[in-house]
Amino acid sequence: MLRFKFRPQHRLKTPKQFQAVFDQNQFRVGSPTLLILAKPNDLEHPRLGLVMRKKFVRFAHDRNRVKRIVRESFRHLQTNISGLDCLVLTRPGAGDLSATELRKLIDDMFDTIAKRYAQIQ
Repeated sequence: MLRFKFRPQHRLKTPKQFQAVFDQNQFRVGSPTLLILAKPNDLEHPRLGLVMRKKFVRFAHDRNRVKRIVRESFRHLQTNISGLDCLVLTRPGAGDLSATELRKLIDDMFDTIAKRYAQIQ
């Protein structure tokens, strides 16, 4: 049985890990409200990092909602993007999307990254 969990090993934690994704990203998928950068890692599982700028998502409850939805999408799609470090950045208007719009957008973006990653393997 598959267990879709979001454990500490699935997180980018240190500034060095975040900087590596910024510097060496091979996959980039963007929309007007979100940007996902990804790079292959040497692990068997994916890792996720979140960058929620207060400038773009003003209220804490909106930032928390966006983070919760991104983590949920990542949790369900982690088998598709196994072996990638993903970094999700907000852009203006990310906090204004409804939960269903945001979830669909993120799922589509992760699917696009998974397809691009599958092509190079």
